[in-house]
Amino acid sequence: MKFGAVGGYFHSKPVDRRFINQPFLVVDWTATGVALSAVRIADKNVAVLNSQFAEFPAALEPFANPGETGKWLRTICDNAGFPAAAVAISVPRRDLSVKLLELPNVTDDELGPLIALQVESRTQLTNQAVAWDFIAHPVNNGDTQRYVLLASIPNTVFNAICEIRQAAGWSNVIMTSGDLSIGLDNARSPETGGDWQIHIQANPVKLELSLHRGGLLVSSHATSMPSCTNVEAAAVVKSVINRLMANRPSVWKNEPESAAVLISGPHAPALAEALQPEGIHAAVLITEERTPRALAVGHALRHATGRLDFLRPRSADRPAALRRQRRVMAAVTVAGVFLAGLAATYLMQQSLDRELAKLETERQQMQQFVDRGKSVVDKWAYVSRWKKETVDSASEIGEFAALLPDRNRLIVTRLQLENLVDAEDRVLRVDGLAQGSTDVLGMNAAILETSERYDLRPQSIEPAPEGSEFASQFRIEVLLRDGDVTRKDAR
Repeated sequence: MKFGAVGGYFHSKPVDRRFINQPFLVVDWTATGVALSAVRIADKNVAVLNSQFAEFPAALEPFANPGETGKWLRTICDNAGFPAAAVAISVPRRDLSVKLLELPNVTDDELGPLIALQVESRTQLTNQAVAWDFIAHPVNNGDTQRYVLLASIPNTVFNAICEIRQAAGWSNVIMTSGDLSIGLDNARSPETGGDWQIHIQANPVKLELSLHRGGLLVSSHATSMPSCTNVEAAAVVKSVINRLMANRPSVWKNEPESAAVLISGPHAPALAEALQPEGIHAAVLITEERTPRALAVGHALRHATGRLDFLRPRSADRPAALRRQRRVMAAVTVAGVFLAGLAATYLMQQSLDRELAKLETERQQMQQFVDRGKSVVDKWAYVSRWKKETVDSASEIGEFAALLPDRNRLIVTRLQLENLVDAEDRVLRVDGLAQGSTDVLGMNAAILETSERYDLRPQSIEPAPEGSEFASQFRIEVLLRDGDVTRKDAR
């Protein structure tokens, strides 16, 4: 597997006219404040004209008090002279959920309703409403499946941001994600080959690696920035890169196993130097922490295929479009029947052969509708069977939760079952906090006692973040043995 630093471009699409050749505001949420940047798109270039970081006031809960947050942001923008005619809001990464879906190779018109069905199923399992949009990866002739990156945020966060924009007085708004769009800036031309890229955000607190194909996100892995030496951190980065490349969908594993490695953030130069002995040649893009995401938002506005907008998702107008299409088809059908009847009144003297030819033409036209409907029915039958083979995630998570110890000693911050459908492995990912490493080891021992059902894969035990009531944080992965998983159709 080869890794190297490259340049290039990505085929651009028309940008939203509200953001053409005039500065606009990018609002990038972080854990401690908001990064405000004035960005300008001119031709094929994106530039950050001015940037400022505003830390949250001590008494302000940004999403709990959206009205106050909006007024606070409006005051900062007015004092700093930031543009407000057009605003791109980058949603907080911690609230953003992404999932690469493998779907039947349906048409673009059918893609929105099919993904809506997936979102509805997940919403019923989690009992949490979400706002969502998706990015479809390109497909080739002959492909039986297509891959779609589904991005979603909780409705509570979505509604809070909508209230913040109203209080701030922002009317022309796009709600997107700079983190997911960071690959669009340096996506390569298909003519030069090597569409795969690894983008590393090496910031003081967070280390995030994202795998991109043709500038579009495929998968990512985020962790705390290691406090160890750069050499040890480079070894961790190499391991994650190999894992991201190895976990690509099987249809893409036939492509060349080479990827350009690009690093941004304050730790980028040191990490790039430490990666060289590991055989990874990385290009340092920007040594600032927040500018890359502001630039990524600008490039996302230039690329329609890679743009997310939770306010105007790709499927938003699909039901209305389908209704208009049905009305037009109904009107055409009624008009055709009327003209056929009128023609029959005046052409009864024509020969029987001509009348039979006309009926045969109508029969062929109706047969086309029947054939088209059969194709749609076959595709939805496949989707129905696909849903029935889904693992019963609620039961699996419930049974595993029974193995967890007393919450006074250990709490779980994430318990997630991934790869529910059509995957070789089904993995429970568990993150949490513990009073000590012995509590984590005790939990691991309890899991090992059920080794005929679970395959334990401990990931890490580290000191807990500063300010935590617990001493340690941990991460484990538990592989469900295929013969023991519970499926929905078996309940």
